[in-house]
Amino acid sequence: MLSGKEEEAATIMDNRDIFDQSSSPNNDVLVICDHATNDLKFIKPTDRETGMLESNEGFDPGAADLACLISERLECISVYSSFSKTIIDPSVSLCSQDLVPCFYKQLDEDQLQEVTFNSDGYRLWERLSSFYLEYYKLLKETALFLEQPSLILSVHSHDPEVQQGASCDIQLYRPWIEGDDLLIDRVYNSLSQAEGINI
Repeated sequence: MLSGKEEEAATIMDNRDIFDQSSSPNNDVLVICDHATNDLKFIKPTDRETGMLESNEGFDPGAADLACLISERLECISVYSSFSKTIIDPSVSLCSQDLVPCFYKQLDEDQLQEVTFNSDGYRLWERLSSFYLEYYKLLKETALFLEQPSLILSVHSHDPEVQQGASCDIQLYRPWIEGDDLLIDRVYNSLSQAEGINI
């Protein structure tokens, strides 16, 4: 069970088959979705921003559904962010200038649109402690609970008109040196057969 503070940062789904006595639960794979929702919590955007936040600007549409489907098929645990990346982006480093976006990403630089609830000032530490750090704390605890999964799948979706440099929807990570190559090949080949997914 997650505490109230933890639920503000992340959602965890356990699709492992723990009742099958003939095999062990799948602790080898962890699925994560950094941009699962566009939930702004207590922040109210302007009417003009609402449409932007329902696109790839606010979250990764479809990524949470895909991550859930993968988790169900692989019978593994999945972790999802519970906050919009416009509040603070869990997929970038703490040193990145994009950690808290001040502008929406658009191809026309002459018509940059401000993220009003960021450009008017915000409490960075509150966002770090309540969302970013709490999210990564839960990711770490989940990985330790699984005793170091051999593979971490990070699921995203991309709008080519907004993010031209984006090259993939799913990234495969081997967080530890010792990995199961057969497991990686099996998961990669299974995902590669899905239409419209770039890995």
